[in-house]
Amino acid sequence: SMTEKLKDNMTSLYARNGELEAILYSMDQGVVALDEESRITFCNQGFKAIVSREEDNISGLPIYHVLRNQTLYDIIDRVKKEETSVSKEGHLYGREECIVKITGTPLYEEKEDRVVGALVILEDITQIRKLERMRSEFVSNVSHEFKTPISAIEGYAMLLQDTTQTGEQKEYA
Repeated sequence: SMTEKLKDNMTSLYARNGELEAILYSMDQGVVALDEESRITFCNQGFKAIVSREEDNISGLPIYHVLRNQTLYDIIDRVKKEETSVSKEGHLYGREECIVKITGTPLYEEKEDRVVGALVILEDITQIRKLERMRSEFVSNVSHEFKTPISAIEGYAMLLQDTTQTGEQKEYA
């Protein structure tokens, strides 16, 4: 009957919604959905951890009250104006400074085909940047360590060339 079909559809929708929420909540990256006025309509635990608001209910609050970050504001503005995805790196200053990759994507309303908000993902890339810096310093140190003995060898070679040598010395030079 129609009632049973409707009940099955509702059960299926609730199950699907539960699966999606479980996926979003288990992500390490911070995920936050914003409406047209940049109020939070959804956020996961990753986002709450990044903004140090794990215990608070921040749904309905403007993003500007939860996180003060100009890079984030610029991305949200561009996403809404240009109706395109925007990605940029920035710094967050919470308990400790971290480097984040911020990606914003427009949220569309299917029927009206217009932007009704933005989905923002914050990914902590502090460790990646630290490792890149360490690698760069290592390469720089290694190249310096190689250049030092090579310079000494070049100096000795030039000295040998400029010095008048006996027959025996020429054999070994």
